[in-house]
Amino acid sequence: MAKKLRIKIIKPRITKYCICPVCGLKQTFKKKGEHWKTVKEFDLDIPVLLKVLVVSTKCLNPHCKVKSFPLPVKEITKYQRTTNRVIKEGVASNILNNIPAEKTRERFARSFNVTGSRRTLDRWKHKEADKLNFKDLIEKLKPSRVLCLDDLDPERSTRKHLIISDRIKGYILYLGALLNQSEQEVVKYLITLKSLGIDEVACFIVDMWKSFP
Repeated sequence: MAKKLRIKIIKPRITKYCICPVCGLKQTFKKKGEHWKTVKEFDLDIPVLLKVLVVSTKCLNPHCKVKSFPLPVKEITKYQRTTNRVIKEGVASNILNNIPAEKTRERFARSFNVTGSRRTLDRWKHKEADKLNFKDLIEKLKPSRVLCLDDLDPERSTRKHLIISDRIKGYILYLGALLNQSEQEVVKYLITLKSLGIDEVACFIVDMWKSFP
């Protein structure tokens, strides 16, 4: 039997003053318009949808890049159709806990009454990754000191690639192209890894490829 759907109404707090997120000007609230949007949310008992009232206000700064902006709503980002905590849980499950995208989707439907495709999960991951530089990403992954180094021949590339992965945690950490298959190119690749924050290595696991030093 299908579970009943619960709908919650969410409205922003309207104050006398607001701050433009683009130019940073503190200004009096002057309403531009409003509309409703539907947002998915976690719930352990039944499926929940949030009906969110998006209220836009004019930016009074004539030099600002935007003419209006929406008032902030807690845990809901502009253009997102799910709450921030759903996105954080999805990214953490797929990346930090190393759970495949399909199993993450099944877990969401089974435990949290939230649906989501693999494409949606990938979009969340890419958006979160864009907020960090590579060193930040490596720091969050906390790789072990046992790494695998292997060569790779991508179908759409004419150049040899090397891929580095974490043998203990199962993460792919970095993929880079080589100019040729010389030992010198492999050494350059390893120096690049160090500059990106992958520097505490106890051992590399490699095959018998002759270019490995």
